[in-house]
Amino acid sequence: MKTRSAEEWQQILENYRTSGLSASQFCDREGIKLKTFYNHIYKQNKQKEEPHHFIPVQVEAEPMKTRIQINGMELAWDSEIPDQELQRILRLCKGL
Repeated sequence: MKTRSAEEWQQILENYRTSGLSASQFCDREGIKLKTFYNHIYKQNKQKEEPHHFIPVQVEAEPMKTRIQINGMELAWDSEIPDQELQRILRLCKGL
């Protein structure tokens, strides 16, 4: 098994890209194991990847808005309302 330098592999991969051959055909012609060839393509692509950067963000929660329409009126509020209070408001709206 022949050990090749990174520069040699770079040239081999460039030759492949310009050869017009399939990977299998190229490897047969050059006497390279297909798995080894794909490993070097993977390594080269991995080196080209840009590192991922995280951008800090600050999320501010907006208050939940609840809306109901009853008898042609729309009621909306920003915060939670106790069940008893909501029942009282709905009874008042029914009477309108």
